[in-house]
Amino acid sequence: MQSWQKDYPTAQLNLLPENQRENAVGFIGNTETFKAVWNAFKPGEAFPDIDFKTNLVLFARNTQFYNRIRIGKVNVTNGVADLLVMETMSAMPIEDKVAMSMVVIARQGVTGVKISDKIIQIDKSE
Repeated sequence: MQSWQKDYPTAQLNLLPENQRENAVGFIGNTETFKAVWNAFKPGEAFPDIDFKTNLVLFARNTQFYNRIRIGKVNVTNGVADLLVMETMSAMPIEDKVAMSMVVIARQGVTGVKISDKIIQIDKSE
């Protein structure tokens, strides 16, 4: 399973999918969006080869305080991906960066991503 953790510039949060920019957890379902996010996340590093017809990229990021973050596990139940996210605890304010973690999962059978108490549906065209 491919995964990455790194700081992400707050000025580039607008590159995340439009309906997920405020969320702590979300998904990227196409190459165009992922390339834009990747270039802000890991500038100058080679773009990973991800087939978005068969895969999705899930992300978790800070929304309250700046803390190191890592996606530990992804459970899929009844088509809904639920991320187990580990985060350090601090009271450092978010200023110019957030910590973000991304992981590639198989798209097959995944119809949504659980975010707090709601589910974001994954459009098949995404």
